[in-house]
Amino acid sequence: LKKQPGVDPEHLAAMGYCFGGGVVLHMARMGLDLDGVASFHGSLATNVPAKKGKVKASVLVCHGSDDQFVTAEQIATFKQEMKDAEVDLVFETYRGARHSFTNPDADRLAEELGLPIGYSAEADEASWTELEWFLARIFAEEGWSGARVGMGLTRMALPSKIRKTRPLNRNHNRALNRLGFGS
Repeated sequence: LKKQPGVDPEHLAAMGYCFGGGVVLHMARMGLDLDGVASFHGSLATNVPAKKGKVKASVLVCHGSDDQFVTAEQIATFKQEMKDAEVDLVFETYRGARHSFTNPDADRLAEELGLPIGYSAEADEASWTELEWFLARIFAEEGWSGARVGMGLTRMALPSKIRKTRPLNRNHNRALNRLGFGS
């Protein structure tokens, strides 16, 4: 990723969905040089918990309240793990959302495969807005306005991409202004 054109190797974030969500959390736990990681309906359990002082990344977790693949015990354990390791954690729970809430094909797959998964347009939209806010915050904290965020082979420019992809409410706009992005 650091060698991709248009990516600033000093300002990186990783995101993952489902298994990939668990992978990016593991990357943070291992202390990889990332500014942030975002997990969408990802696994939270681990055999290698985060250690105080090792995690460099801020962490965003977007979780569906009705996700049957992650137990309440796993959520509590994960939150305590992050607290004990003094990780900058944002844990968002979307009411009524099931596993795979960001996948528009989830309802069809649930029916075909008999899985407890489902798409939620509301949770999908809200979690993407939360990601944009999270990225704006972690890169603004470094004094890096107009951030380019490497996501695989794509680039996302902030804040213009934020304004083009998702309407922000007044509170988000005020917060962006306080972070120096202006309107």
